[in-house]
Amino acid sequence: MTLLPLHSPVKIAEEAAIADILSNGRLEFGVGRGTAPVHYAGYEIPQEESRERFEEALDFIVQAWTQKHFSSHGKYFRARPDGGSETRANTPSSGADRRE
Repeated sequence: MTLLPLHSPVKIAEEAAIADILSNGRLEFGVGRGTAPVHYAGYEIPQEESRERFEEALDFIVQAWTQKHFSSHGKYFRARPDGGSETRANTPSSGADRRE
């Protein structure tokens, strides 16, 4: 489980894809927003931004796993189409487009 608003979606997408490969497709990808103010204070991120950051980061990760080329110019996270922050990793087999 990762508190997604506090981390780079590029890093999370890459690490999850690698773990999925190394585990032969057994990765269970779990993310959350977190509710403890101390977590946000430690990263100097306003907790009020948690929902927006979470949704933007999750959309970023889904795009990275499902599109051959993508770019993202969100409010909090960005990826360039020339590969500057782009990743096209193995798609974890647990359903990248599923939200619960």
